[in-house]
Formats: sequence, structure tokens, C-alpha cells
Amino acid sequence: MTRDELLDSIPETNSKTIRYALRRLLENKLILQVPNLEDMRTVNYALATPELLSDILPQLSNDLLTRVLDALENHD
Repeated sequence: MTRDELLDSIPETNSKTIRYALRRLLENKLILQVPNLEDMRTVNYALATPELLSDILPQLSNDLLTRVLDALENHD
């Protein structure tokens, strides 16, 4: 899922907030950046392993981070 696809799935959130949430999730190793081989100008984001998420997710207090994770998890 790209940042733009994430923005489309959470329409009430602005681009700066999504970028901040993605940066925090990357810093905490909750998501991974994967090169987008179809368009090298963009990056895809994917969830980290379920084992890691089950340990860390309950500690998150920021509602936005939880919504971003949900959107990434439910993306086709």
C-alpha cells in the first residue's frame, strides 16, 4: 500500500499526519518499506510480522497509528 492509497482509505486525515504516522511506525519497526517495482518513485508499506505486532500493538496509545495499521492490514 502506498502513502496515497493510505490517504484514500483514511480520508479525514491530512497528508502530514499520515507521513508522521508512517515515520513513527517505521521507527518502531511495525511496518516495512518495500520498493514499488511498478513505479520506483513511490514506496509500498507493509506490516511487520504478526508476532512482532502482537507484542507491540497493545502499547500504542495513538489512535491514528492504530487506524493506519488497520488500513494497511485490510488493504487488498
